[in-house]
Amino acid sequence: MSESQFLIIGNGHLAHRTMLLLKEQKKNVDFEPELFIEILANTRSKIDDYKEVLNTFQLENYSIIYILHEEDNQNLESVIAVNTLYPEIKIATALFNEKLIPHLKNAFQVIEIFNPARISAGDFVKGIYDSTIPLESTEFKIENQQKAKISKPSSLLIALIISFIFLLSASTSYFHYFEKLRWLDSFYFVVVTVTSVGYGDINLLNSTDISKIVGIVLMLTSSIFIWLILSLILDNLFRRKTERSLGRKKYNYSNHIILCGLGRLGYFVAEELVKKGEKIIIIESNVNSVHIDHFKRLGVDIYIGNAIQHEVLLDVGVERCKALIAVTNDDYSNLEIGLTARSYKENIILVLRIFDEAMADNIKIKFNIQHSKSMSFIAAKKFAALASNK
Repeated sequence: MSESQFLIIGNGHLAHRTMLLLKEQKKNVDFEPELFIEILANTRSKIDDYKEVLNTFQLENYSIIYILHEEDNQNLESVIAVNTLYPEIKIATALFNEKLIPHLKNAFQVIEIFNPARISAGDFVKGIYDSTIPLESTEFKIENQQKAKISKPSSLLIALIISFIFLLSASTSYFHYFEKLRWLDSFYFVVVTVTSVGYGDINLLNSTDISKIVGIVLMLTSSIFIWLILSLILDNLFRRKTERSLGRKKYNYSNHIILCGLGRLGYFVAEELVKKGEKIIIIESNVNSVHIDHFKRLGVDIYIGNAIQHEVLLDVGVERCKALIAVTNDDYSNLEIGLTARSYKENIILVLRIFDEAMADNIKIKFNIQHSKSMSFIAAKKFAALASNK
């Protein structure tokens, strides 16, 4: 074979970026983004389908077949099928679940497997310590009144308490003036009535009909007030307990790092930061994230919430942090989080995940972001390097 050939299968960012890098290296590349899509969607036995598709290629001419789908299960299925049909051909693939990697390497002798998230996590963390990129001054500010937001009792609860106090005061005054009770005796009678104790030492048996009606109204309305007030208090207590269990509280840290997103990439970024001994707060919107318990056991603070919201960033001390890393699965959410954070702290170090590297470079320039990085671009360089040895 006079010239090495490479086949890339997959329709995601990583496959496309790997193809572009190989072409930049003047490699002979065949790019088939949709090759296995229909087969992967089927539920029947598939090995014959793979054989039929692959028979249209002269696979023996390829030095490496790159299988770079977006999902692990798709890569796993395709790798097994291709290796079953062509066991001598070298395969390179991506897996985010690292527990699968040693099993595949033991089963297949000619395979290269990389975890894109682990490969790129180090670059995102390094961005925090890169002091060579100056931050220009911006004019964006958030008004101070938004910063001063604090948790307050609900307005309904306050209104109920004030109304209840008014009811007690009015009833005490009525029985003092119309039943000729001393102020203390009048208040004592009202409290006994409201609490349903009923000692019987003071009663309305010989009182006027109006006083009896006032007593009935007092008993009924006070019962309603008490139950409503207690219900709201208990609701507030349980809600605060729940919010604290979700990490929703005010943090008073300084010079810490805020990490937004605990997905595939966020997990490895957090691991890198923990290894470096950094104090971090992780903001994650998915309460069912499989990684939350792991980092809680490591003593990392987890805040369950949406980092786009101003109050969430204020809770985690965005004004006092030294850096913010946004690695959610949405490019523009990451950009919004970063720009909002800068509005509270002008010189904050921002590291944002942007899938498309061209968009990442443009965002870096347009919005004066120190670091906007593409995980697929970083990982693609690792995959493309395999071709250099061929």
